Amino acid sequence: MDNANGHVFVAEAGGRISEFTAWGEFVKAWGWGVKDGSPEPQVCGEGDVTPQCQAGIPGSGAGQIDGPTGVAVGPDGSIYVAEKNNLRVQKFSPTGEFDLMFGGDVDKDSHANVCTAASGDECGIGVEGSNPGEFTPAPVPVFGYISVDSGGTVYVGDTDRIQKFDSEGTFEGAISLPESGFPRSLAVDPVTGDLYFTFLLFEEVATPLVYRIDSETGAVIDEIPVVAQPPGNAEPLIGRIVSLTTDQSGDLYVAFDPIQGAKPEVEPRVLEYGPSGEVLIDYDQAFAAPETALLQGEATTLRSLATNAVGDVYVLEVNQVVNPHIGAVSVYGPPPIFYGPPPPKPPVIADQYATSAGSTTATLEAKINPAFWADTAYYLEYGTAPCFEGGCASTPTPPGRTLTDQLVNVPLTSEAIGLSGLTPGTTYHYHFVAQSSGGGPVIGLAGKSGEEAEGTFTTLPVAPPQPACPANEPFRAGPGARLPDCRAYEMVSPVDKNGADIETVLDSNGFPTAFNQVAADGEALTYSAYRAFGEVEASPYSSQYVASRGAGGWSSRGISPPREGPSLYTTAQLNFQYKGFTSDLCHGWLVQDTDHPLAEGWVEGSPTVYQRELCPANGPY
Repeated sequence: MDNANGHVFVAEAGGRISEFTAWGEFVKAWGWGVKDGSPEPQVCGEGDVTPQCQAGIPGSGAGQIDGPTGVAVGPDGSIYVAEKNNLRVQKFSPTGEFDLMFGGDVDKDSHANVCTAASGDECGIGVEGSNPGEFTPAPVPVFGYISVDSGGTVYVGDTDRIQKFDSEGTFEGAISLPESGFPRSLAVDPVTGDLYFTFLLFEEVATPLVYRIDSETGAVIDEIPVVAQPPGNAEPLIGRIVSLTTDQSGDLYVAFDPIQGAKPEVEPRVLEYGPSGEVLIDYDQAFAAPETALLQGEATTLRSLATNAVGDVYVLEVNQVVNPHIGAVSVYGPPPIFYGPPPPKPPVIADQYATSAGSTTATLEAKINPAFWADTAYYLEYGTAPCFEGGCASTPTPPGRTLTDQLVNVPLTSEAIGLSGLTPGTTYHYHFVAQSSGGGPVIGLAGKSGEEAEGTFTTLPVAPPQPACPANEPFRAGPGARLPDCRAYEMVSPVDKNGADIETVLDSNGFPTAFNQVAADGEALTYSAYRAFGEVEASPYSSQYVASRGAGGWSSRGISPPREGPSLYTTAQLNFQYKGFTSDLCHGWLVQDTDHPLAEGWVEGSPTVYQRELCPANGPY
């Protein structure tokens, strides 16, 4: 982060450094081959009319980037990049030109630990070692173990130590760590000059430590336990610290990643600590959306943090599951207007749709990204012919309604626009129109034109008039008011069902234990229920009933047979007794699974199949 102009620098695994404005606008990228693929140092974007920047070519040459694990900006705007694969640090000018590198034996002609572009010598990969100015590889890929203070001193993490270099790469000394290990992330307090760091951990813990040490002597000033405990969690999250940074007032920011899979509903968190080690803000990524999201993309794992002079917090995230090499930068805090106005970009209509449509009315909404402009306004055009051909009506009167008074770069749902006086049974075409001081007007869906940029909805036809039904008019209400042929919904089961509903429980295989059948003439229905009610002779696992229509309406009677003793099935459960009915429901076949005889010829100790007469009432078996 360059606090002078608010620019953000991202070290990419693709062998390049990308630069963005404080508003997230791409500025340029540099590395080998980023402009046209040629095997040489190149800068792409700045001054190009339509830049088509490529991934860099990894390698060990001067200005070539391989395995970048940290980027830091000096007080003069120089950019320092630490490379785990090359065991060195490279320094670039603010324009992206290679200046120098330092590390063990990086000057392949003189074998010095500093190699400059001005020397004309061959600059290359560093030599592993523990001597002054040499680096050892981190045990696993880690990020952010480089930092620069306000005086230009460069701090680089290494095994059991933090090395100090001046702005030209000359070794100035080493700070011994309080215990053996590799520092995962470094941050300099701009107020006191103290150093913050945390150790690379191979196992997640509930309270990892951040060390604050004197940058001259290495003496431990404070040990800050990081406790990540979101609302609703009784215990602190288990995880690890992945990145540290500080702001201009000396506050410390800690990126904490919970252990993968332990609590999938909990997202990574960023915590802000005051100079005394107290938590000021918990930037809970699960519940607090960023005020300004600069680069959009799904993310699940934090990679790095940065702050600027106005208090914004930049968070680099990647989706570890989908693609750990594609990330997004989100920004928390006030809009960075200190660094100039928002970029001149028109709004983006991300989606448009009808939420309801009646016979003569409809309601429509859109998702519109204001692209940081608080004066973004929108309106709707609609008509019975395609609107891109002209002739559509506008509502509200252009320029329309204001979308938001916030400077944000995320799609927002518009207020609903209601239409009335529409023609029933008619298809309407529509599109939203949006504009702001950043540009416009834009018409319809982003990236589409003509018919593809528009939407349609169809109003409901007017229902035909219903005939008079004097015989049952009181019953034709609610959902049944439009039933044809003077039909109406009728209550078949009794109102009093012993506190139960007409439903059944599931059997051991997950299937409902129900047998429902309608008589061919529609005058009777048999159904199952899990609870017995009315005049019944038994209450098996699933009770069976027959309902029939009479002069006084519908009545139900239980047809489950009487039972006595336990079920004769020992390895399987009989879930409903009736297995079949005739089409008029006047005869049914059932299995009696207890030793209670229903007719002559039953076999004691074995389940027995019976036929039962059910018309006009419960008859014999």
